[in-house]
Amino acid sequence: MKHLAIFQRGFTTVLCVAGILSMSAVSGATPPLENAKSDSGTPTPITGTTDVKPVQIEKIAVFPWTFQWGTKTSHETAQNFLHKLLNKMGIEEIPEARVTAAWLQVNNNEEYEPKFDFMPTPASMLRVGMALGADWVMVPMASWHSRSIWVGLGPKTKSTCTVSFRIIDVKNRTVALDVHDLSMDDTAKEDVLKALGTFFISSLFTVVSGGPKTPHEQRAVELAIAKALEPWIVQHRQIEKIDPNAK
Repeated sequence: MKHLAIFQRGFTTVLCVAGILSMSAVSGATPPLENAKSDSGTPTPITGTTDVKPVQIEKIAVFPWTFQWGTKTSHETAQNFLHKLLNKMGIEEIPEARVTAAWLQVNNNEEYEPKFDFMPTPASMLRVGMALGADWVMVPMASWHSRSIWVGLGPKTKSTCTVSFRIIDVKNRTVALDVHDLSMDDTAKEDVLKALGTFFISSLFTVVSGGPKTPHEQRAVELAIAKALEPWIVQHRQIEKIDPNAK
């Protein structure tokens, strides 16, 4: 019995050693994990190129829209279209709550009340931009007029949108764009915006025919915004194309 116990202990020891050797072999064959850790359990620092510069994004303070007539859906379309446009230009919108708060701060707590016959002065817009650290400040306005016209054998809805925009270049303290009462109707063709190249081609315009007035108002405001902002967009894109590292 004594010899049997000694034999069992010896056999168990051999099995343990074999298991340890087997685990070591598997561990040695396994490639290191992507998030490897040191023996102490702390993450291993990542080595390599780390001189990546942070992206510099321009910021724009957009005042609350001023709307006159038009449906709620058309108002939302104007806001969404402008947002998509600025996003494509790589310009970040400052939250509207911060814009109105800045207006209160620089205008002795006088609330900003959008009115179609009132546009803030360039100086007051500049002060808001400086308070927010913005690159641009914009005031947008839109008004609609829809009517039914007789075409061929029946009536057809036609909508015209009139927009006004003022944009301040905060850094240079200049008026970058000042457009008043620019009108476009929903029957206009996209080729009126050819100067913008492919910038607008992919998704921005609503196609309509007949039907209630809302789709016509949507298309009209999209065309009007695009046409009104065209000079500023073209100029901005030309500036963006300049490469300081080019030969």
